[in-house]
Amino acid sequence: VAMHYMGMQALYGPFSMEHEAGIVAASIAVAFGGASVTLVCLSRFTKSSSGILTLRTRVGAAVANSASIAGMHYTAVYGVNFSHERQHDHAHGNADTGPTFNISPLVLNIVVLSVTVCQLVIAQHAHKLLLSFQAQKESQLASYDRARKVCDQLLGSSHSLKYPMALVSYSKFRSFGKFVYHEELRDHGDLVFLDSSAHATMFTACRKIVFVSHQWLGFDDPDPRGEQYACCVSALARVAEELNVPENELYVWVDYCSIPQHNANVQQNAIDTLPEYAAL
Repeated sequence: VAMHYMGMQALYGPFSMEHEAGIVAASIAVAFGGASVTLVCLSRFTKSSSGILTLRTRVGAAVANSASIAGMHYTAVYGVNFSHERQHDHAHGNADTGPTFNISPLVLNIVVLSVTVCQLVIAQHAHKLLLSFQAQKESQLASYDRARKVCDQLLGSSHSLKYPMALVSYSKFRSFGKFVYHEELRDHGDLVFLDSSAHATMFTACRKIVFVSHQWLGFDDPDPRGEQYACCVSALARVAEELNVPENELYVWVDYCSIPQHNANVQQNAIDTLPEYAAL
């Protein structure tokens, strides 16, 4: 902008030259806007992995810069009025095109310098905002990566259960006549243990598992009068009938039978694995 108006002031000839105030402001706005777009294009984070600006970014910056230069010059020239004598033009009734003034190169340079400083300050703040946005985006991506790693670890750990899923066949469970505690069934070999989710998937491919949870109606025995046991047997019989599943292919997970009762630490491991049992 300064170069253009200083160059115009250097014109010498038998004429006077005046600039329309609105057009001068428009030319400065065009230059300011184009330069801002150029800075935005160059400061964009659209870079390749090698750190080199992409072709689209470079072309965009070049087009914006060229448009701002050409647009500023042609806009400024549009607002210039040349005349031999101002009084002579008024005498002939020339229409007034708007407020005009003679530009002092010193004043113009001060104005343009002020505008340039403002532009640099704005560009600096915009760059800081962009860096802040990039840092926030990188932080979100890092959080996403951490969450994904945690999920991957959880999924990986789910392949091996914290405590095996202990099942008893429906036919054996019906023959017990009551709830039998875990350790006794284990010692007699009446339990089937599924050590991993993969093992459980293979097991359920041709069998059905029913998950049963019951209340404790006594301090030492969960079902002193056998009421809950009878309800479980009756419900399991209906399930086998409705699903048309042979008794030897229907297996049951029951609290008292499938969770260890004598070792508190092992018992807690089994309790902690309950969500995975249910998910299977």
